[in-house]
Amino acid sequence: MEKPPNPESDQNLYETSRERQAFREAVKDEKTPESVRLAAKKEIEEIREGLKDAIKKEGDISETKERFKKEKTESEKSAKVVLDEKAIMETMGESADAYESIKSLSEGFESLNNFEMRRSLEMKSDPYAKRVHEKFLEAARKER
Repeated sequence: MEKPPNPESDQNLYETSRERQAFREAVKDEKTPESVRLAAKKEIEEIREGLKDAIKKEGDISETKERFKKEKTESEKSAKVVLDEKAIMETMGESADAYESIKSLSEGFESLNNFEMRRSLEMKSDPYAKRVHEKFLEAARKER
């Protein structure tokens, strides 16, 4: 006899465990503000209760582990691929210098765009310093 579908099946156990791991790291980090630590502890407890309920609904721990493993492989397949820049540069050979130049230019361009956005927002929030922010924006646009 086949089991009815699990109502909690929309909850990805692997992603939930990764979230719990991130909350634990926030609790352990000494630089984390106390209010954030308390919120993270509360989230960890809620996740723990949710996982207990999921285990009860699955039937037993071995079925939950199988579901976790299946969801882990699915999540890893669908996760974004991170570029290994060292490997890219090694395969490019002589063109690696061009790649490095393009990379530094794009990072600089992104930095300028972020700077312009911050100045635009500051202009709106601080009208008394509007001229100063406009001069900063003008200089940034010339640099771009």
